[in-house]
Amino acid sequence: MCNIWTTDADGDPSVKFDYGETVYVHWEADGMVNMAIYAPDGVNIEQEWTSLPSSGVNSLAPSHGYGIYEIRCTGAEPMYIAIGTFFVIPELPLYGSLLALVTMLGTFLIIRKHRIR
Repeated sequence: MCNIWTTDADGDPSVKFDYGETVYVHWEADGMVNMAIYAPDGVNIEQEWTSLPSSGVNSLAPSHGYGIYEIRCTGAEPMYIAIGTFFVIPELPLYGSLLALVTMLGTFLIIRKHRIR
């Protein structure tokens, strides 16, 4: 069994980080563990540590860009952290505005539908 969590430079627990920000990965396990951090593409390994002691902390600064990174540790469920922005409205003024409007209206329709029931 292994518990993993991430913190920022101040030691505050977090799963969302700015691009270029250092991520501190903490763990506590029953024994030695191996850990790998996968890039947002799910294939490339951003960082890998092997034969780690039963508890500790390592740091990394993700370099594969924005997105969701996956932390895999022996004996633990995968943990996900976010680097940067997930949803960017395109630069095209008309398209971005329409997309924002559709998103807003969709949210209100869902809320209204649930209130009617």
